[in-house]
Amino acid sequence: MWDRMHPEYRGKLKQKIQQLIDQASRGQFSKHLQRNTTARAVTQSLSWDVLDNPLNGAVDKRQKAWRAMLKKQQAFIEYLQDPNRQEYLGLDGGEAVR
Repeated sequence: MWDRMHPEYRGKLKQKIQQLIDQASRGQFSKHLQRNTTARAVTQSLSWDVLDNPLNGAVDKRQKAWRAMLKKQQAFIEYLQDPNRQEYLGLDGGEAVR
């Protein structure tokens, strides 16, 4: 599907995804993600490092960590769903796919 998207819309979508990951890394997921500012010279794109993945580790910690991560995910989704935060990408279905 990605390859069939119009390049302009593919770029807009990629940019929006990068903005969301960056926002998450500065907010709810700041303990888990960090923007890697030196990798861009090599990769030619934005990169983030996983600082802490609480879902890796001992089985007894996994349930507590999973619930904590779900709470962070839900908080981020609620933040993005705020009617004052909704953004329009300008992706019309007929124009987005060739």
